[in-house]
Amino acid sequence: MNYYEARQRSDGSGWAWTSMNDGVIHTSGGCVTWPDGRPTEEQAISGTGPKPGQPHAHATREEAERCFYDHEAASLRPTQMPEDEQRRCEQPGCTAWTQRGLASRLLGDADLCDEHRNADGWRAVHPFFPDIEIASSY
Repeated sequence: MNYYEARQRSDGSGWAWTSMNDGVIHTSGGCVTWPDGRPTEEQAISGTGPKPGQPHAHATREEAERCFYDHEAASLRPTQMPEDEQRRCEQPGCTAWTQRGLASRLLGDADLCDEHRNADGWRAVHPFFPDIEIASSY
């Protein structure tokens, strides 16, 4: 089981978004710190955090949560419904039908029409709230 939340850094330098599995804690999301060497190709693509040797810490828990939230919004993936399925756009006030959407890795997906299928549209469906904690079993 993975447990994600903002935690104080062990070196006392501030807060970072982290994941914990079997009691082992690592920085995660936009707060990933690469202590040694070059990131792998996948890490270079998905990691918006600092590169090797650069410290990454936030003054508050909420700032670290916001860093994670912004990282999720910057890393959205497109989704596609089956050909025979449509849903209303989830953007508040929109009545358009769609077969597409956007999904984040840990904060959920949103069915969004062509006009609203962007990070701002996803954020309208999934607004930021402090005190984010996530438990996942993958």
